[in-house]
Amino acid sequence: MRLLAVSRADCVRHCVDPSVERWRWKEGRMKIGNEIKAYRIKHDLSQEDLAHRIGVSHGTVLRWEHGQNEPKSKLIINKLREMKVIP
Repeated sequence: MRLLAVSRADCVRHCVDPSVERWRWKEGRMKIGNEIKAYRIKHDLSQEDLAHRIGVSHGTVLRWEHGQNEPKSKLIINKLREMKVIP
């Protein structure tokens, strides 16, 4: 499930608790991060190894796994899908 970014004002305008919306966004990122980490551990890869294979920095993989960010580039997402890291 892909969650769209909306402003806090939009959340308030639609009578939705903004803290709940932020939690849902974080939950979506954590799911992807957990899938990436599970793949990495299953295949005995370090974060650096996985980062090198898909062409991103180690810090990027770290942020994905911790739910601070998620893959956005279509190229990166396609690489992750080809490797069967994410569905």
